[in-house]
Amino acid sequence: MTTRPDPHQRTAESMIATALEMDPELLSFAPELLADLDALGADVPLIVSTVAGLGDSRDATIVDLGSGKGAAAIALARTLGCAVHGIELFEPFVHTARDAAEAAGVSDRCRFTHGDIVQLAGTLPPADVAVFAALGDVLGPLEVTVGILRRYVRPGGHIVINDSCRRDGSTATFPGFEHCVTLAETRPRLTAHGDELVAELLETNDESTEDGPTEPDVIAARAAELARRNPELAEKLRAFVDDQRAEYEHLDAHMLGVVWVLRRH
Repeated sequence: MTTRPDPHQRTAESMIATALEMDPELLSFAPELLADLDALGADVPLIVSTVAGLGDSRDATIVDLGSGKGAAAIALARTLGCAVHGIELFEPFVHTARDAAEAAGVSDRCRFTHGDIVQLAGTLPPADVAVFAALGDVLGPLEVTVGILRRYVRPGGHIVINDSCRRDGSTATFPGFEHCVTLAETRPRLTAHGDELVAELLETNDESTEDGPTEPDVIAARAAELARRNPELAEKLRAFVDDQRAEYEHLDAHMLGVVWVLRRH
């Protein structure tokens, strides 16, 4: 497991490793290890339906902060016809996202930039909607994270956060999820800057995929091939797969996936 770095006192490599829950030595192999996971943990359909419910989304400007491979940004542009700007720190994912946008036919309204969302906060024209999905506390505690995200949004605009919280009654802990608290405890943290919590939507499991391979399964297959070609990395790859399996089980048993919507004051 990676140590959670201070977003204002860290290297790009340490932040990427934290976001991908990966040993820094494996980062150059991340595109292959995660090749089968376009959404990287984000609930893209729920994000799209949530943004669609905010109003006339076709004319909206959206910024996807930590956009990964562009799954959410591309789905928003394709489904809603809006302009989306994705900002991602891991440069290989930026190239993947641009290729995917071209293949999806939305490169005219969906662009991707390689950049640090902490450093860029407050430097861009304010958007109508900011999306921040499946990145946990990579920017720091939730109050700090919201403080950064809201600098991308105009007053009256919306911040859409897709993350996890702890189920009521669960006391289980897991490395990297120490920041997670219950829904009731999360709400005041979200609104610490005076913004209004206007929606809270729980993720639902897709039962149609229950009999298929899990995300750890597909990662394990990629890791096995990498270990065959790079035996010196076999131990680190095995540890990454084991961590992913344990995290998957923890999320299923003890966590709730949620999309929150804030209206910026």
